[in-house]
Amino acid sequence: MSKKQKHFKKLYLLIPLLIVVGFGFSRLQQSQTGVLQSEPPVQTESKVQQNQNTTEDSSANSKPDANTGVNQTTQNTESSKSSARLNLAPNHQSKILPKEGDFKEVRYYLLDAPNDPYYSTDWAKDRVQSSLAWELTPNSSDVTVAVIDSGFNLDHEDLNGQWKLNSAETGQTSLGDLCWTGTPQNKNTNNCDDDNNGYSDDWRGYDFFNVDSNPDAGSTNPGGEGAGHGTMVAGVVSATTNNFKGSAGISKAKVMPLQIFSDDGEAYTSDIVAAIEYATDNDADIINLSLGTNFNDPLLLAAIRYAKTNGTLIVAASGNCALNDEPICSDLAAPGRMTYPALYDEVLSVGATTSTDARASFSSYGPALDLVAPGQSIGPVPAYTANGSLTSYVTTSGTSFSSPLTAGVAALLKSQYPQISPNQTMEFLNLSTDKVPGMTNQDFTEQYGYGRLNAHKATLFAQANFGSTLIGQPELSPKQPAEGKVWKLNHPTLSNQEWALIECKINSSFTCLTNLSISGGQTLRYQPIASRKGNPIQYTFIRGSQISPGNWQVYLHSNEYASFPLAGSINKQ
Repeated sequence: MSKKQKHFKKLYLLIPLLIVVGFGFSRLQQSQTGVLQSEPPVQTESKVQQNQNTTEDSSANSKPDANTGVNQTTQNTESSKSSARLNLAPNHQSKILPKEGDFKEVRYYLLDAPNDPYYSTDWAKDRVQSSLAWELTPNSSDVTVAVIDSGFNLDHEDLNGQWKLNSAETGQTSLGDLCWTGTPQNKNTNNCDDDNNGYSDDWRGYDFFNVDSNPDAGSTNPGGEGAGHGTMVAGVVSATTNNFKGSAGISKAKVMPLQIFSDDGEAYTSDIVAAIEYATDNDADIINLSLGTNFNDPLLLAAIRYAKTNGTLIVAASGNCALNDEPICSDLAAPGRMTYPALYDEVLSVGATTSTDARASFSSYGPALDLVAPGQSIGPVPAYTANGSLTSYVTTSGTSFSSPLTAGVAALLKSQYPQISPNQTMEFLNLSTDKVPGMTNQDFTEQYGYGRLNAHKATLFAQANFGSTLIGQPELSPKQPAEGKVWKLNHPTLSNQEWALIECKINSSFTCLTNLSISGGQTLRYQPIASRKGNPIQYTFIRGSQISPGNWQVYLHSNEYASFPLAGSINKQ
């Protein structure tokens, strides 16, 4: 075997296609809008400790067994399409992938869940209170969310204005440009790397699987099982609002469309690593990964750490393996069977809930789960169909769609406060969740993480942290009274559906208690729910429906210091 042939040897996991984070065999409705319907059929001190499966060294003819994940010697070969893609993998521009020699190609899967027979209105954004969050973040179009996924319906009516465009690869070349040939040429199609970033003609994302500048769904197999996934995920993040068409995304962020899956649902380590590097190097604020695998992939982890170190937040779906009904799932740690990369500490891992705030039956869970978000029967969202429709929409299920909903809320926070870091975003989202009934009043559970996403509370929490004079001051002594402030929407009164956030500063050895007192003698006491003893800054969320109408005075006190009235009150309608 020649040195060149050895260079292109790859281990790639040949396991039947699993749409683990948002599958949705979705059946097309016979309507003018083409609405598609669908419904569905992991940690320790360190997330990755839950599952120590790693890729195995392979021989020229070995591949992982579909049930055990252990390499089996076989004379079977991949399709010519798969073999051709693997031979292109070294063309990726990467600082992380090895330059020479073999490395382990882990197979990745889209994370959809099976069909939902029930049509559902778009309840998900109402449940996370997006409209109230939008009052604090009126515009997030200056934020970029990279969706690393399958191809995209780039000309869909509800997405064609939402793509992040590379200005350096648009327009005409001119004298002095890197790619000037003496005649003006269209930078979109001049087959030249105008911005010298290693990729030619990447004016609207990139296709890492086929190694070209066209991340358009269906370009090689319009009817492929994986062709429609990326469009739906992008629509959850940022379908166009106020255009009298289709649906509305959770944010107005621009979407960077990065294709790593073939239309048939194949993706490998080299694709995802190169795409994460590209997103990071091209200034994506957030990366959404609605995909997963059953193997710990060191190269993927290196790419994730590279992104986070450079200020890019990664949000990942927890997986759809809780029912253990797909071949990939049996290799994962029971009972929750979370997938990689959601098992990594460096990512914000998101599970799925139903319209009743219960964990979706398919949603993977475990100690590594950060939070949950709506993920069953959500939509309609923009869709891709093999007939090339630009007006199709779907209702779909899977953690694939909980993840971009959360990534979109992260984009709201980034728009609200551009200086917010990935760690701060993760903290604010986790601490502002709703504690759903299944959590039985606990702060954290393996099935729900820190709770169900709430965009309204998250934006209030960010406002308190970036708009408060309390943060950063020296810690109070035990003999000092508590200090605090009330944060709410800029309304004169608090409605039933709104939340107020009370911030309290106290000595870290104490717990801050909150009293609301109304004229007439009624007093309500609230324990801090965003942080407990050990943190000098503590928070209490109070929903309008929890208190009766009136003008309430707010009092703070510690377990060893008398009540201290705040300057201000909460007016309830």
